[in-house]
Amino acid sequence: MTSAEEYKEEWTKEKEKNVSWIFLMKYLILALVVMLLSQFVWYELVQPEVCPLNTYTSVRGEDKERRDHLANAQVVVIGGGPAGSVVAHKAASVGLKTVLIEAGDGSQRVLGGKDWLFRDRTVFDVPLAWSYVSQLPEFLWQVAAGDIARALGGSGVHNAMLYVRALPGDLERWNASTWTYDTLLKQYLALEDFQENVPESNDDTKEIFHANGGPVAVSRNIVQDLLAQKFLETVKIAEDAEVSMPILNDFNAPHRPRIGAGPYHFNIRDGVRESAAAVFLGGTISGYDPIPNLQIWSGLTVTKLILNEQRKITALHLSKNSNALFIPNKVRSIHMNLHPDVSIILTAGAVLTPHLLLASGIGPSDAIPKNKEHIVNAPHVGKNLQDHPVVAIEFAVQRALTADIADMFARFNHWTKLGVSLNSYSSAFSYPGFSLGAFIHSGIDPYPEPDLQLTLFPIQIEPHLAPDGKNSSASVHYDKALVTVALIRPETTYDVRIGPDGRPRFYSPIGLYNELNHRKPRLVQRDVDRLAIGVRRVRKIFAEKPLSDFIIQETRPGIAVQTHEQLAQW
Repeated sequence: MTSAEEYKEEWTKEKEKNVSWIFLMKYLILALVVMLLSQFVWYELVQPEVCPLNTYTSVRGEDKERRDHLANAQVVVIGGGPAGSVVAHKAASVGLKTVLIEAGDGSQRVLGGKDWLFRDRTVFDVPLAWSYVSQLPEFLWQVAAGDIARALGGSGVHNAMLYVRALPGDLERWNASTWTYDTLLKQYLALEDFQENVPESNDDTKEIFHANGGPVAVSRNIVQDLLAQKFLETVKIAEDAEVSMPILNDFNAPHRPRIGAGPYHFNIRDGVRESAAAVFLGGTISGYDPIPNLQIWSGLTVTKLILNEQRKITALHLSKNSNALFIPNKVRSIHMNLHPDVSIILTAGAVLTPHLLLASGIGPSDAIPKNKEHIVNAPHVGKNLQDHPVVAIEFAVQRALTADIADMFARFNHWTKLGVSLNSYSSAFSYPGFSLGAFIHSGIDPYPEPDLQLTLFPIQIEPHLAPDGKNSSASVHYDKALVTVALIRPETTYDVRIGPDGRPRFYSPIGLYNELNHRKPRLVQRDVDRLAIGVRRVRKIFAEKPLSDFIIQETRPGIAVQTHEQLAQW
């Protein structure tokens, strides 16, 4: 055999050996994939609703530590939105061992967020980004109720940051002896850190109604857009009583009543959103000012409250899958016991708090799903849900009216396409995209305080009122302005129920129960009438000079919708 033939034979044997190893590795990889897939099918799809922590074949240290904390907690707060942030902070600050459980994850920088817009700010920190973040699906509960935030900070990290206080008349109608306006004003002042020096008195009435040094920033807008300027000029000089209105420099002064147009106040500090969670939880999460007695668990959803025979809550079911709240039988949950003397505080919001109670068998008998045990008859759970119905009037406008805001927003729009942190930060990002509002009276409400609120958006960034129900920075129209008309004191109420898919559904008690499409709610007639009056008032204002010089035409609802009946149908 020649040396060439020997070499070829040796090469062939080596190749066969390598091929055998490759096949073996393929089989091993395939076996590993099958094993992992079977584990997923068992844990996520097959196994029962609850797998108690102490029956796990292997208990992770993180879960064991949480079980110990929860078993010793004196206060458990469920829901890390604005209310939950304040309650958890207060409880822990007075020495109570407190656990706050939130289904969502980090949002703002001090709340553990990671969606960086700039080197020290996430997109949730940026006032101009509020309409963008309020549409991010990974930070929303997938329910038909609108944009309910699922993030640490709740809706306080994606709302428009408006700061508008209650009026004296609001509190007087509550008829609560301890909740007087004078009492509440002291609380407002203790909380407020007004971002200007407060004089000895705030106006010629010698009243003090702003303060420095509190934990929560309140600031005026850094920009007054051209639309706001022209609106104020129009209503100030108008002779028509339906167009003219007073100019108010401070909606939060105790005006009686608050009727007029003026600039809003915002919860913004040094160009950064000042949410309740950032104020009251940020120090603990970021570590710069932790509260020793406070544990904050994010990314965990409470799916059920477990009650004993005495109807006392003794345990919780928790899951790392937020959908477990809606489909608990298909998603793994963990059973965690509670301290016998624990206080449970539900702050999961106006929709998900009653949903959790109903899912736990607490509520009216006709609202508990057939596959749930009815444990506690609580007839008021889920009843009388109220929200502020809003309609929008849209105008095609001269680009000159919106050019100042369009330039500001264009840079942020560019970031949404790049998806990488910016090298520099524009002061314009500190502007939330609008600055002006107005409070007016419909004339048919029995109380003297305003019942309608107008808000002017120089560009179409109001996320709840986009024509297709969706919005993004990429779809913003710079040649259209938007005015929203919101009902402050609605009479329409809804009931929260659990739908066939396990998610919240909303029913109107107007006549028969009707499933509520959240974009076209059914309203009582007085609510419809008041909104129609607000739309007609906006139309009159925009038809007057100097504002009318910038208006091309009304595009929504449009000139074809004129009569009261047509507006009501719209």
